[in-house]
Amino acid sequence: MSDAALTLLKFAFLALLFVFLSRVVLVVVREMRASRPLAVRPDSGGRRGGAGRRDRPWTAVIVAPAESAGREFVLAPENTIGRAAGCTIALDDTFVSSIHARIFIADGIPYAEDSGSTNGTRVNDAPITGTQRLARGDRIGVGDTVLEVRR
Repeated sequence: MSDAALTLLKFAFLALLFVFLSRVVLVVVREMRASRPLAVRPDSGGRRGGAGRRDRPWTAVIVAPAESAGREFVLAPENTIGRAAGCTIALDDTFVSSIHARIFIADGIPYAEDSGSTNGTRVNDAPITGTQRLARGDRIGVGDTVLEVRR
C-alpha cells in the first residue's frame, strides 16, 4: 500500500474512534444524570391550599437498620437499589447486591422488582419473584435494610 492510502486509513480510523468515544461519554453522562437522587420537597403540613396526597411524590424511607433509619429518597419514575455508587438508593449493606432491586412508578403506582439478587427482595416480609405492586406503608426488604414506601 502507498503512504497516502495508509495515512488516509489512519485518519479514518481516528475519526471512527473519536465518534465511538464521544458516544460512550454521552451515554455515561446521561446515565449519571438519570441516577441522581432527587431532593425531598417539604410537606405542606396539612394547611389549606397545600398539595393533596396525590400531588406528593412517592418516597422510600429507611426504617432499619437503626443507624440508617430516617434516610429518605424521593422516587423517580425509575429507581435502582443496591451497593453500587450509581444506584438511586445506594446502601452500605453487605447482604445487598450491587444492583439488588428496582422500584419504578407506572401510572402513578409504584412497583418493586428483584434484579436477580443473591439474597432476594421481600415486600412485607414475603419474597417476591416478579413485579410486585406497592402501596403506601409497604415495606421492602433488601439484605438487612428495610425501606418503607410513603406518599
